Amino acid sequence: MVIIYLDEPPIQQIVNAQLLPRIIKFLQREDDPQLRVEAVCVLTAIFGGTYAQGQEVIRNGAIFWFAKFLRSKNEELRFHSVRALGQIAGDSTAYRDEILANGALEPLLKIVEGFRATPNIIKEGIIAISNLCRGKPLVPVEMVKAAIPTLCKTIHSQPDSDFLIDAIWALSYASRTEETAQMVLDFPNTLSALISLMTSPFVSILIPSLRILGNICSGNDAQTDAVIDHPGFLEKVYNLFQHPKKTVRRENVCLISNIVTGTESQRNKLFKSFSFMEKLISCFKNEPYDVQREILHVFCTTLGHECVNEFLAFLDAGLLNCYLSILRDENSESSALRLVLEGIYYMLKTGRKMVTENRSEDNIVLKELEKVEIFDQFDMLQDHNDKGVCKAVTKILEEFMPFIEIKQKQKESEVDDDGEEDSDD
Repeated sequence: MVIIYLDEPPIQQIVNAQLLPRIIKFLQREDDPQLRVEAVCVLTAIFGGTYAQGQEVIRNGAIFWFAKFLRSKNEELRFHSVRALGQIAGDSTAYRDEILANGALEPLLKIVEGFRATPNIIKEGIIAISNLCRGKPLVPVEMVKAAIPTLCKTIHSQPDSDFLIDAIWALSYASRTEETAQMVLDFPNTLSALISLMTSPFVSILIPSLRILGNICSGNDAQTDAVIDHPGFLEKVYNLFQHPKKTVRRENVCLISNIVTGTESQRNKLFKSFSFMEKLISCFKNEPYDVQREILHVFCTTLGHECVNEFLAFLDAGLLNCYLSILRDENSESSALRLVLEGIYYMLKTGRKMVTENRSEDNIVLKELEKVEIFDQFDMLQDHNDKGVCKAVTKILEEFMPFIEIKQKQKESEVDDDGEEDSDD
């Protein structure tokens, strides 16, 4: 079989001539390894055409054979099969799932870790593994967690940034659960490697590294402690507030958000180092909305713990003024208003808690709101077109501001939200 490579290969002519089944049969020729290699290359080229042409390759059963060839003794056949599967897995989650169902992950891992593995096949293998771990709907972690040790080894052993990018992104997809996050922690020196990458000049390495650390911090208390107690971690988090790329600053705040969901001790470690509270509020005033939204999540989650000391520290740092600026801005997004109202609700609850504990004569938040004459704004928010905003403001009015009349319209909207009379359903 002689293959002539053209600038524009006649893919559609091959499909129209119904040659795909014949090319697939060439994959079965155990007596001619080179013919198999050429057939894999042709099928990969056809798959790289239009979506419909790619579907024809899959429909004719190519995935089964490519996965089978991962165990071949022929090095060239293995290499081209790895490359083909990486391309196919990155094209569609349905193809990704079919590749996993054909048992391709285990031999891929063996190829990447093989004693004689060349840099080229390692690179193609890591790309394939990464594509098998990514995509939405998310692949069940149980199907890809076996890749974690291999990915951790790759992070340690491959200084080339291309290897790192694919390996770290794959690890960020595979470490989403408490069990798999623990696997990352258990692999020797991986946590240190990830934290050292927080100073990487490459955004494509920095962001997935932050996501892995965020995955670990969203696990159990011991996992979070392992990260925040690591020497240099909190300092690196603090320094990333100054990163020139907005996407990095946003990811960094998401990591902080995972930390503040933990224990009071963990939040103390965070907030009592490097003036994190003041820095969050300072950044909030200057960041674009998508970063502001993540900072609002940090505020809201922290206040939701109703810890008096944290509440007072945020109050002293000027959080209430940040909230009021959002409430008064007629262009504020509904999602921001909901988070602000939820945060104010928690502040009011903690202020009331201080009264019941005899730590204050009055609810200091309510008094501050009265000083700045914000009550008319709460009244107007009852007419907001977002039901979530209306419900949030009504909750505040019912518990803390009975002197503001709750409009009948809002009561009716709550009935709609229960699904009884909602015409939008």
